[in-house]
Amino acid sequence: GKCVEGGECCRDKAVTAAGLIKVTYQVDGLACSACDTKLTKVLGSLDGVKAPAVSHKTKMAKLAYDPKKVKEAKLVAAIEKAGYRVKSEIIQVSVEGMTCTGCSSKVSTAVASLKGVSEQKVCHESKTAVVTFDPKTVSRDKVLAAIDQTGFKVVR
Repeated sequence: GKCVEGGECCRDKAVTAAGLIKVTYQVDGLACSACDTKLTKVLGSLDGVKAPAVSHKTKMAKLAYDPKKVKEAKLVAAIEKAGYRVKSEIIQVSVEGMTCTGCSSKVSTAVASLKGVSEQKVCHESKTAVVTFDPKTVSRDKVLAAIDQTGFKVVR
């Protein structure tokens, strides 16, 4: 559903806890539970990564990381070095200041204009933005900066 009309992305709110950034990667090449175990171990071995969870059924790798200890490029590189391909990244952030569908549309348009962004759902009701993008084309920081440039503020 469309988030501006109160769709699914309006439910889940938690973005960061204790300064950690939560991230989800869509990963190609995950074929079985052995792949899940292998990639979970690879991600878990990186300093600053917490609670990695990999599923070949959903083709997703979820984790939280400490940006003071590990750079995101290192996470993507570790996944690819393990023999898998990061297809896209999905982030969910809280955005302050949105009060109506016009607000969420402005944020949605700004994010959609970035090269590498494939999907965005912005909800003024829950004050969230869920963005799917290619981390090799556009960085998480550029996505957040695009939101901030609309006059609304990403909660960091």
